[in-house]
Amino acid sequence: SQGRHVEQRWALARRPEGSDPLTVEVELGGLSLDPRTENPSRPGAKRSLHLRDAEGRARVRYGSATLVAADGQRTLLRSEPTGRGLRITVSRAALAAAEFPIVIDPIIEPEFAIPSAESETRGSQRDPQIAATSAGALVVWEDVRDEPGSRLQLTAAFDAPGGEQSGDQRDVALSRTGEHLVALYEHEAGIGARRINSALEPEDHYDVAASGEDPEIACASAGCLAVWVDGGDVFMAQLGISSGFSVGDAQALIADSVEQANPAVATNGRDFFVVWDDDRSGRSAVYGARVRDGAVVPADQGGFLLAASDGPQSYPRVASDGQDYRVVWDEQGTSTYHIVGLRVSDEDGTRSTAAPVSNYPDVDCRHPDIAFNGERNLNVFRCAGGVCASAQRI
Repeated sequence: SQGRHVEQRWALARRPEGSDPLTVEVELGGLSLDPRTENPSRPGAKRSLHLRDAEGRARVRYGSATLVAADGQRTLLRSEPTGRGLRITVSRAALAAAEFPIVIDPIIEPEFAIPSAESETRGSQRDPQIAATSAGALVVWEDVRDEPGSRLQLTAAFDAPGGEQSGDQRDVALSRTGEHLVALYEHEAGIGARRINSALEPEDHYDVAASGEDPEIACASAGCLAVWVDGGDVFMAQLGISSGFSVGDAQALIADSVEQANPAVATNGRDFFVVWDDDRSGRSAVYGARVRDGAVVPADQGGFLLAASDGPQSYPRVASDGQDYRVVWDEQGTSTYHIVGLRVSDEDGTRSTAAPVSNYPDVDCRHPDIAFNGERNLNVFRCAGGVCASAQRI
């Protein structure tokens, strides 16, 4: 995102074959073309499309798309409404002149202003996280001030433990449970947690561990599982939320001397599945373990390798479909990195065959993330030229 707008991108690694123009069809559910979009059939029109909801209220402006080539050259593209959304057209001349890979890059922004945080920006801001309840959405980010250290920032300051406007907090993770959110973060005295109430206001700070980094969290209705890295090992702790807020004892996920990193965790509403980087084989590989009732499932003691590979694997991310789990990670191939994914059964830990998620053989694709909407999983990852996405079943 940039300021008050967001960018949607499609990346093409190679010049498409054939003599026809390239078209991108975008389906827009629940919105219709606003009459303010002038002369929609005018050939060569390069303009914004205004969209409104069923009550006629202006909601979204879908800006003119731009083709961004590998050498930085930018070409404004034609966009026009269709019966189900809009169409972006790239002429054959533009394709022939562009240096690949290319990115097609429209800008989407609301027809009303997004409220800004009630704080003055006095330094760099980074690593935003977002989570939502029926009351609204909460965005948390790392705000590096001019003074030493940094702190997390909400609508108002996310105070350091004890309420002081100081200290060093970073790497926040958010998860929803009912009408509350739980934030897990690294601070100068270890790993901390806060419950965020139904009014989206942070409550008291709780210490989870005396040291650690890379915190991640997943919450079910009965409680949350927090995971983090400390001294090269993945640790976990249960957070009770049913009556008040409680923090269980920290324990190593597996008893092993190998280097572990980049943990991630998801829940199906009952159990949890944790994944991480593991170098026990001499190079980084993705391992996982199921957690039930606050302990690793006996069959998963020590963790298990998700899929064999000829190259290093790293940065796993996981989501649940309400029963089983979908996992994605980046994997080094012959000349580039690509994204791979598979499904893991909650019942017995069996895995489907690992399959490619990214389809850019000549472009590095790294650092994936995944979410599941009840039918398909949406995967996003970083690739040369921008951020790419795929929606598919794993």
